[in-house]
Amino acid sequence: MPGGIEGSETLSSDVDLISYSYTMFNNFSRPDAVIRPSNPDEVSSILKTLSEERKKVFIRGSGTSFVGCPAEGGVLIETRRMNEILEVDEEDLTATVESGVQIGHLLKKLPSDIFFPIDPDGLSLSTFGGIIAEDSASPLSLAYGTAGNTLLGLEVVLPDGSLMELGSTTIGARGIESLFIGTEGSLGVITKVKIRLYRRPERLLLYEIDVPHVEDAIEMYSLADISGIPLLGFEFYYRDMFELGGKEVNMGSRVHMLVKSPPKEEVIHEKIKSIAEIEGALKIDVEEYNPMLLPRWRGREYLIEGLKSTGRTVSFISFTVPRDSIFEAISRVDAIGSRMKLETVTMVNPSMNWILTGFTYNFADEKEMKRAERALKMAINQLSEIQAIFGFGTGTGTNMAGLKLRSLDNRELFEKVKKCIDPNFVMNPIFTSKEE
Repeated sequence: MPGGIEGSETLSSDVDLISYSYTMFNNFSRPDAVIRPSNPDEVSSILKTLSEERKKVFIRGSGTSFVGCPAEGGVLIETRRMNEILEVDEEDLTATVESGVQIGHLLKKLPSDIFFPIDPDGLSLSTFGGIIAEDSASPLSLAYGTAGNTLLGLEVVLPDGSLMELGSTTIGARGIESLFIGTEGSLGVITKVKIRLYRRPERLLLYEIDVPHVEDAIEMYSLADISGIPLLGFEFYYRDMFELGGKEVNMGSRVHMLVKSPPKEEVIHEKIKSIAEIEGALKIDVEEYNPMLLPRWRGREYLIEGLKSTGRTVSFISFTVPRDSIFEAISRVDAIGSRMKLETVTMVNPSMNWILTGFTYNFADEKEMKRAERALKMAINQLSEIQAIFGFGTGTGTNMAGLKLRSLDNRELFEKVKKCIDPNFVMNPIFTSKEE
């Protein structure tokens, strides 16, 4: 346990650490110690000490693991005690919150006609520091972008303990704060963010369409995108999501299409119906979707309910591939699952070429758990062959100032930035190729 740190809650006993060794989906990574600061000054003292002692540092928000989770060992800094909503400006549509504030906490404080659209887990449990650090996407990213697109400013503590406030008053303008979007806590600890809020749509329609094959769902998005349909969100769920527990289904994928209802609603309905029929739709259902439910998304509920009903958990990988490789990626994961005798779950956002997939297992069955671990490694190796980028959270790969840092071309650039800001390489060291 590192010494010389005062003021924060520190946990290091086996009993205390066990609850921090698992994420929402039981991904295991046991830290050596957990520190729970309540303000930026405490974070500053912590990082300065840990950097001097060259201790590995990982950051944790809510621990949902939907878009990433800490690695084994090191000191885990949990941000949940920094949980104050500092300001909500209803006229300018902005909010300033501490990094440990959960999305759901802010949503409850907003007027009914204002909301925040990025919710990666669909349960509003993620923290704002977490979604910025991961540049998280969500089902509504088609219309609103990723978490980084909502960022106006942030406060961050660097590894040497210095505190910086960065940002712009212009939506979409990017400065030094871009370094901390999507770099997964590898350059500093975000302690405060200022984000953009949005007016809630007045009326929405949710289309649920079953199609025979994965290719049909991918093509349906392409046709909808060029047809002038006012899409807010588009995701599809591979049949494996509905086959959990040995259930039989008669479709290849289920499409969810969320549409902002236009004045000529019947015209849009006919367009969607025509596209669905072209792709051989097996079922077309449409219902009015309560805007007050946003950013909640029903597809996430399929996953949670399926796992709950079977008593199983899942090890996820989140990645992007070129759109023409989505089918190949799903096929490879499917084949690995069959070979390893494991059920899989897969959801796809084709607008961002993003796939979240994983292998389910019985947490009490050690042999099955090891098969799931092996399957995950096999999937990463095979998906790398088709240009998969395993940046957690974002639909465009891991970003720093708009760059895909995990691509070979940009590793050297990132390491130069990393060396300047974190010369001892203590912050999330596995993020860099030096440790990989």
